[in-house]
Amino acid sequence: MATKKTGRRKWYWGSSLDDFLKQEGIYDDVVAQVEKEAIARQLQQTAKKWKITEKRVAEPTKTRRGQLDKLLNPKDSNITIKTLHERIRINGTRVLTLKELLRPGLRAIFVGCNPSPRSVGIGHYYQGRHGIRFWSRLREFHITGLLPAGCQDIHAFEQGYGFADLVRRPTASARELTRAEMVAGVDGLIARLNRIGDRPIIVFTYAKPWNLARDRLEQMGYCVLKMPAPYAPQNKVRAEMRRIRNVICGDLITPNSIP
Repeated sequence: MATKKTGRRKWYWGSSLDDFLKQEGIYDDVVAQVEKEAIARQLQQTAKKWKITEKRVAEPTKTRRGQLDKLLNPKDSNITIKTLHERIRINGTRVLTLKELLRPGLRAIFVGCNPSPRSVGIGHYYQGRHGIRFWSRLREFHITGLLPAGCQDIHAFEQGYGFADLVRRPTASARELTRAEMVAGVDGLIARLNRIGDRPIIVFTYAKPWNLARDRLEQMGYCVLKMPAPYAPQNKVRAEMRRIRNVICGDLITPNSIP
């Protein structure tokens, strides 16, 4: 349907730009690149305002200068927002969430309840208060090696650990999720795990998703474990983390390394 524009503007026919990009199959790529450019420019402006050099930006997260240069270059398409986030459709609405780190050959997959807005904003798993305890425990009990702050999930993924959530919709609190949403999340999680093709150990980081999904996963042949609660007594944390380490790592650890 034609829409007449006044003044010097021309007549336009057809659908919107979004529809055109979707028809061409490039909508997600274009959106990802635009978002990446916006983030890169915001980082550049902030660094300039506070007179922060690229070297100072790179040091805290142990980021290579080459990678930082690519990230700060709005036109560099080799690094896009898709390496940090993923847009999915939930009830017909496009939602920005964390991209799950799943692949064949993983030793274990850590499954949370759902992403927090803080983690989605940063673009990495477990970046809140509970996340600090989570990463600290993995390192303290020798489940992972060294993990640079701010991008621990990427380095843990390289060491053989995956990351997923029961429900992919971000909320400030898991209490905002309905029971129906979480029950449906079990089906979604199982479908995503099935696409991997093998049976890694599943470690739930919270009790609620563990209670909902444990039985079905064990019936499918998965070994299912649960992390201790964030504020559990220290003796309980030690006992549960040692069990998780022994199941995941087995003979990959030595007695002298046990905390």
